[in-house]
Amino acid sequence: MSRPYSMKDTGELIVPDSADSEQAKQLLDFIAREGASAVPRLVSESGQEVRLPPAVYRALGEAAEALAGGSSVTVLPTQHELTSTEAADVLNVSRPHLVGLLDAGEIPFHKVGSHRRVRLDDLLTYRRRRDSGRREALRRLTRDAQDAGLDF
Repeated sequence: MSRPYSMKDTGELIVPDSADSEQAKQLLDFIAREGASAVPRLVSESGQEVRLPPAVYRALGEAAEALAGGSSVTVLPTQHELTSTEAADVLNVSRPHLVGLLDAGEIPFHKVGSHRRVRLDDLLTYRRRRDSGRREALRRLTRDAQDAGLDF
């Protein structure tokens, strides 16, 4: 992905090729080695540089982790509104299942005409809550299996 960055690209899906993934892995290795002492900055070909704020550096690390694994990423403000199809994709569920969650009050939403809109921050809050519940259920199952003497 060697095209220049543009503010119009906000929300664009970034799909890594193998070179992008490899460079992202190198960045992650660097962050793991030097992260605490690194002074993150952007340097232009002409030598001009600007320091990256800590929040941008953390976001860069998060994006690099996904890209290194071959996953696509996009950067959106948390107040960004998603369609029900987009929200279902974020949760990796079907749109009808998402609509059921919305109608059951599990995730806040509002309507624009007859179309449902979900704020990204509300969706991410639900996902964290859902994932936390899944981890706790897995811990209980593992503990119960160990208590029962099951070895797997």
